[in-house]
Amino acid sequence: QLTAHSSQLTAHSSQLTAINCHQKELYESYEANSIQYYMNSYEAVLSKYKSNKQINILDIGGASGNFALAVKNYFGASASVYVIDTTSYDTWEQETYSRNITFIKDSIENLKSCFPDKMRFDLIFANRVFHHFVSSSWEKTLDGMNDYLSMIHDRLSPEGSFCIHDHFYNGYVCDAASSYVIYKITSCRIPFVASIAKRFGARSAGVGVCFQSERMWLKRLRENGFANITLNRTVYKHLRGIKRIILMNREYSLDNMMICRK
Repeated sequence: QLTAHSSQLTAHSSQLTAINCHQKELYESYEANSIQYYMNSYEAVLSKYKSNKQINILDIGGASGNFALAVKNYFGASASVYVIDTTSYDTWEQETYSRNITFIKDSIENLKSCFPDKMRFDLIFANRVFHHFVSSSWEKTLDGMNDYLSMIHDRLSPEGSFCIHDHFYNGYVCDAASSYVIYKITSCRIPFVASIAKRFGARSAGVGVCFQSERMWLKRLRENGFANITLNRTVYKHLRGIKRIILMNREYSLDNMMICRK
């Protein structure tokens, strides 16, 4: 059986870009303030598993564990809840959290080795995290996303659901243009470029972020075995003036929910 901070879990060197202290505080704040929003938006899918006698749940990039704890409270004793994140948070040591959740400090790259081979999950969540899984180039970042989706598909039970919240950035002229430009600008570590990016509102400046278009997301999910996808998109918006031109952005939509099944 897995236990919190298990010494049996093998630590691997991550190829993903590590978050900084500012981002850590930002993600914890986002998560803590989004619990009710997530629970409300996932109500339909959560209720489908309410009668399960035993349910395994994984929250990828679960940060402080606030959402994972809310899910645990929803299902009660029937749920075994796990959080995997490359960064540990102070809440992980608090009894309320550690008693109810198994926290694993590791990268999504090592998802396969973090759990027994036969272990499968009924619910897997990835809330506003996939666009932060950035690597040394845009192409490698997208390749990595394919690998992660493939591993998630393998870890999902036959009747399970993979639940995502993420943002769509549809490119101008070329569908992937905005994804490419935003990655290039935000991942640049030259101080001058990073400072300009921050002025434009890029909170991941100097670290990197990789948004995908709606078409890119759906194509990638289907290519990795998710044949049944329910998409609840939010209203598309338009950037104004020079931002739209520089970022090659036709339109964007924040916090879209995708429920994916095999």
